[in-house]
Amino acid sequence: MGMVAMPNAASYIAAKGGVRLLTKAAAIELAPSKIRVNSVHPGFTETDMVKSALKDLGKGAGVGENVIKDMITARHPIGRMGVPMDIANAVCFLASDDSSFMTGSEVVVDGGYVAQ
Repeated sequence: MGMVAMPNAASYIAAKGGVRLLTKAAAIELAPSKIRVNSVHPGFTETDMVKSALKDLGKGAGVGENVIKDMITARHPIGRMGVPMDIANAVCFLASDDSSFMTGSEVVVDGGYVAQ
């Protein structure tokens, strides 16, 4: 939610958007100390928080949470919502030497949601 806006979530979206620029500022400041700073931006991931939000949205719309989940899933070019391991794999990559030349990067793990 730091990449796209949604209604009734301004403070959450602002905080997530702030992470994007804080990542870049910290990366520049800490690079001389050989400290890399990157951020991970997950999309809709099947976590308790997202499940609860889907349930609330379904109630508000007068439909079941599965209807809302199907609508959101349909917005993902990859054809599914994420699972926690998708995010964990990105974090493991960033923590590894394989990402040694990355700093100030925003790693979006969202099944193509914001690529549209």
